[in-house]
Amino acid sequence: VSQSRYPKTVVVPVPINYLNSESTSSKKNFVAFVGRLHEERGIDEWVAITSQIEILKPLIIGDGPMADDFKRSCPKGEFLGSISNYLVQQQWKRVSILLSTAPFESYGLTMREALLHNVPVVSRRNLGSMELHSKYPQLVAVYDSEDEAVLLIEKLREMQRVGSSAAEFARFRMNFLEEQDQSLNRLAQSWINAL
Repeated sequence: VSQSRYPKTVVVPVPINYLNSESTSSKKNFVAFVGRLHEERGIDEWVAITSQIEILKPLIIGDGPMADDFKRSCPKGEFLGSISNYLVQQQWKRVSILLSTAPFESYGLTMREALLHNVPVVSRRNLGSMELHSKYPQLVAVYDSEDEAVLLIEKLREMQRVGSSAAEFARFRMNFLEEQDQSLNRLAQSWINAL
């Protein structure tokens, strides 16, 4: 199958309000986990990394079978549980860094959502993070070890402090919207052709 004949088509199924997402609030003092709390998300690793970071508080948005274990192992964390999409959008204003510890991520919807809200991402090396890192290395850092993750969080936090990534966030937002329009057009065209 030729990549050019069948280009990658991704349509974000969850509405993301990115129109008012250009917050540069100085109250961004959280490192966040956003998603389902289960073993495949690398929760133990997330706790190990965030326990080494003094300047950012842990913020956990999500629920799942490991919620109680997560709460016990991260007593300083602020747990919001499962909240509405509207409330998730409001929480991005408080987040300094999204830390994604999932060993397998094919697309990285939450990483993209973070970037739409001017939140840089530190992620375990996987397909989704590598794709984003290849296009936006100032915004998405990938790691292979917990120590490397801590260093990358500190580096991105410093870049955030001096405001050196604003143009890259704008470029990501523009490209994301273009990709969504192209994907929707391809999807609609495939439906029309099927009739």
